[in-house]
Amino acid sequence: MDTAGMRIMPGLKYKNLPDTKWSRLLRWQAGETPGPWEMSIYITNRCNLKCVMCWERWAEKEFGMGIYDKKFEVDDERLLLLVDESAELGVREWTVMGAGEVMVRGKTAMAMCRRIKELGMFGILHTNATLFKERHFEELVDIGWDRIKVSLDGADIGVNDAMRSRGAFNRTMECLRALKSVRDRRGVAYPELTVHPVMSNLNFDKLDQIVALAHSFGASTVGFSHLIGDFDGVHELELNAEQRAALPEHLRRAKERADALGVVTNADFYLRAEQGNPPPRPTNQPESILNSTCYEAWLSLFILVDGKAGPCCVFYDEHAENIRDKTLKEIWTGPYMQHAREVLGAGKELHYCKDCPSYIPGLMEQVAYKYRTEYNPLRHVATHSLARRLLGRTVSSLREQGVKQTLARAREWVQLRTR
Repeated sequence: MDTAGMRIMPGLKYKNLPDTKWSRLLRWQAGETPGPWEMSIYITNRCNLKCVMCWERWAEKEFGMGIYDKKFEVDDERLLLLVDESAELGVREWTVMGAGEVMVRGKTAMAMCRRIKELGMFGILHTNATLFKERHFEELVDIGWDRIKVSLDGADIGVNDAMRSRGAFNRTMECLRALKSVRDRRGVAYPELTVHPVMSNLNFDKLDQIVALAHSFGASTVGFSHLIGDFDGVHELELNAEQRAALPEHLRRAKERADALGVVTNADFYLRAEQGNPPPRPTNQPESILNSTCYEAWLSLFILVDGKAGPCCVFYDEHAENIRDKTLKEIWTGPYMQHAREVLGAGKELHYCKDCPSYIPGLMEQVAYKYRTEYNPLRHVATHSLARRLLGRTVSSLREQGVKQTLARAREWVQLRTR
């Protein structure tokens, strides 16, 4: 990345900082090229469900059923090598999923999960949870898998299956019962379970019920999301004006239920957004890279089914580089990702930024907040200055009044400031 024009605080040793998202951004600003913090991959377009709001309903009309051809999928050998390459680059977190359903390639998915954990990385498996067998959950516990994210859009058959496919609810319930059974029997709390409902005109007034159902299976988190896309299936499920006006109250109810049950949700985020007060994109940070339009190009790499690689979940570009042809390092430091960083670093947007999920600014603010609270160069300078002043006063007091009087004054000073 070209760091020209970026202000770098003199004397800071970025290599000595803890390895966090914000410290990697600072290292980029200092002229280094740290690897991605997280990797995400779609391993297949194939799916056993026909969800109304899925992008595949649009793609089937536009391109036909050829989108499910296995020839588009990256082979197992390259996928496992990709995991090895990611560890060499210092990747900390992996998300394995499908643009369809990840467990259609169950053998491949499990092999990737095993390798990810062998190499010490945090692992997330995103699924509709209809194709698992109990043996899969047993193996995930054995390898210490970290999290499973399950798409579930209703707390009953009627709502969920109207959005996801006939029979989907019962199959998901069966799999979640199996997961809970394995965790209970083995006495572990992992893999953690996160439930992801898409808010629609069928479930917007039942969000609290989804929270309660998720909790009954041991879910620690419920992550709501809005519909994304501009095609018939999405339009069919969109909230009308009256339903949109009522959504904040239902989000509040979901938050209250979650708080009572000890479940973490992002209901607060969407509640603020619905009230016209979403988290702002970070600005006026001490380090200029933190004021970029988006951080994804410095922290994340997303691999599509056919091997194309880009910075985020909405990325699609025919001109992107491909893991079939290049190593992960070549792509991460190559011209395509370099261009993305230059555009975002200049405060501009890439052509696919228009499809950005609404939660991305919130994630950016989390990184900026952690920087401000965990490591702020200006704060450290002030702290060092104060320490020097206190040391100087202490030495003077020892010379003028002796040890006993100096200690007495020090105790008084501490008492005044700790009341």
